[in-house]
Amino acid sequence: MVKRLKILLLFLGIGALGAGAAACATMSVPEEYEEQGYAITVSYDPNGGLFLGRDGVTIVDMFNPAEYEKDAQGNVQIRLTDPVSKNRPSGSSSESIVLTRSGYFLAGWYKTRNLTVNAQGNPIDESGAELEAREDGTYVLAGTETEGYPAYTYADMWDFETDKLVYNESDGEYSLTLYACWIPYFEFNYYYEENGEWVNYGTTDFDYKTTNQEGSSSADRDTIWIPRWNDGAMEYTHPYQDDSEFSFPSRDNYTFAAAYADAERTQPIEETLVHPGTIDYETGTAIDRVQNVYVDFVEGTRYRIEQAEQLSRHGDADGWYEILADLDFKNGEVTWPALLSTNEFSGKFYSAEGENFTLSNIAVTHSNATSLRGGLFGAIAQGAIVENVSFENVTFDLAYTGARLRDTAFGVFAGFIEEGAQIEGVTLAGAQMRIGAITLGSGYALHLVANGDSSGIELLQDVSLVIYGAQLIDDEYNYTIEFVRDANGDALRPNVQVSNTGEISITFVTTVRTNTAFYEINYREAENA
Repeated sequence: MVKRLKILLLFLGIGALGAGAAACATMSVPEEYEEQGYAITVSYDPNGGLFLGRDGVTIVDMFNPAEYEKDAQGNVQIRLTDPVSKNRPSGSSSESIVLTRSGYFLAGWYKTRNLTVNAQGNPIDESGAELEAREDGTYVLAGTETEGYPAYTYADMWDFETDKLVYNESDGEYSLTLYACWIPYFEFNYYYEENGEWVNYGTTDFDYKTTNQEGSSSADRDTIWIPRWNDGAMEYTHPYQDDSEFSFPSRDNYTFAAAYADAERTQPIEETLVHPGTIDYETGTAIDRVQNVYVDFVEGTRYRIEQAEQLSRHGDADGWYEILADLDFKNGEVTWPALLSTNEFSGKFYSAEGENFTLSNIAVTHSNATSLRGGLFGAIAQGAIVENVSFENVTFDLAYTGARLRDTAFGVFAGFIEEGAQIEGVTLAGAQMRIGAITLGSGYALHLVANGDSSGIELLQDVSLVIYGAQLIDDEYNYTIEFVRDANGDALRPNVQVSNTGEISITFVTTVRTNTAFYEINYREAENA
């Protein structure tokens, strides 16, 4: 028997066939082979896909029946080779033969292809949109010039493992076309409700065929995982078994609450959902290709904080923080989030319902050269809420600012509280403000508690104030604050005035050197000095 590979011919591209025709003025390459007895032609129609990633490329196999043994009925039986099989010769090209179509997977090869039409008999695409045929055989969306791709149903699927082409000399010249059957990726479509209507806001998809291959590393791509609370925040991602990552679509400034498999919310999705779709291989069509997921959200990017470390990891100036326990920041071992201490806070910060939890032993050091606000909160915006929380043993260290920054505001609790911010049930105890060798320009505002409307904060004891210098050499310290004699005219002390409502006034100078590392300022005495 003649070896099969010798009689398998591969043509890549219309251009390749045209080049052959140009070389022989009277006969094309296929015609030449037909003259040599290659009476059987099998064409593989990519049907919207691309061989080797190129337009206009097709594969044609031609066979000479004389090189095959006949059976008792005079038939020859030829087993075809999958166009992208590893066993297929690649001719003069060193490239592997690949077939792709973006957003689709190859379900198989079929002998029959039928155009899908609507009730009016007009062709439609996969989504049901009506198409119009151009003269060149391509399609556009009806009434537009936008290219469209028709949907098909198929019949007579070819099995390259078991099927054989049966040919008899009485058939004469014989041709067979096999069509690539493409099915769009299976989808999960996600919806949220707005004004009584479900609005699509996201899609995830997967290759059904690859997912359902035995032993596939992508076997769980047909699964989605519902968001869940993890380490104080809502987690929207989950690892696939191949170490890539699934991401449940989220919404800015909202937090996931629940998900359902139906719009009526009668089928809650508890943890996971496996896509119910499948393929009807008889017709080469998808069944239940799209699974809708209906999602409820609550307003705000929310956090549920049970440990200080969770708050440290989830700094968000727009966040909604529900405090679920007392939090100990261990005198700075656990860092207070910089996104809160240097930015305007516009979210919510509150204890769980019916509780008033305490955040203690917090140390915030401001050493940002460009930030114009600083405190536990850089500023608190109009409409923001801080309520039913206590702060105990808090230190705000104004260690460094940019050279002569203007229009700045700093305070232990907040640099500034806007009118209209809701501050209720908030207490501050054991607080200290430390001011280093800073230099500020005109328009600065320093306050022991907060500039602006701090009336919602109850002081359980006075806030202390410490002025300290930057150590130079030995026991000398550099200050940028003017020094004056004390009330007795004896020792020098920083020229700092603090009103009985907590505003701090400082006179800055170029440099002052003393041998004292820091000065504790009793602001009630300083006010009267």
